[in-house]
Amino acid sequence: MIYNKKKTIEKKNANNIEYASFHARAIAAVIDCAIVAIAFMPLFYLTNKIIFGNILPADIINAVSQDLIAQSKNGQNLNYQEFIEFIKNNDELNEYFIVHHGLLKSLINQLIQVFSIAIIFLYFWKKKQATLGKMCLSIKIVDAKTLGKPTNKQLISRMLGYIVSTVPLLLGFFWISFDPRKQGWHDKIAGTVVVKTKSAKK
Repeated sequence: MIYNKKKTIEKKNANNIEYASFHARAIAAVIDCAIVAIAFMPLFYLTNKIIFGNILPADIINAVSQDLIAQSKNGQNLNYQEFIEFIKNNDELNEYFIVHHGLLKSLINQLIQVFSIAIIFLYFWKKKQATLGKMCLSIKIVDAKTLGKPTNKQLISRMLGYIVSTVPLLLGFFWISFDPRKQGWHDKIAGTVVVKTKSAKK
């Protein structure tokens, strides 16, 4: 009798949990992206300047145009194949795309941007259990078992789990629509769920 009563209470508690829907989380993500784009714009502009220098595409286009005009004035009208060769061998273009926008520099720039955003997200996850977008919709991240605050290990695992959710065409995020507890793959990796704030333990 006691055992059955306990099971009934557990079932009732489980039914009172309101998991955040895919649509709510998608809207929260859009809000977060808008905030990040605005807030981080000065930082990303600065990192672009530091990493890639002050050479702008407009400068390169102008330099190439001047070279073509000069050749045209000298009676050197280029056919399509010659034009392609000219572009390939142009020093200004090579310097811009290879030296100033080389793979290594682009990778470093991307890592700085991703790392900066990840740190901010982890900070809000730790302090508020939610990003600003999630707070706007009154949803938060909780431990899947206790409905309490996730541990630091869970939050870091969740962040790394974003990679797993993203790589296969965002399938890990769309999984939220079909999962009974509305967990994305990153949630399953970290052992977290996203719920309405009234469903979380204080």
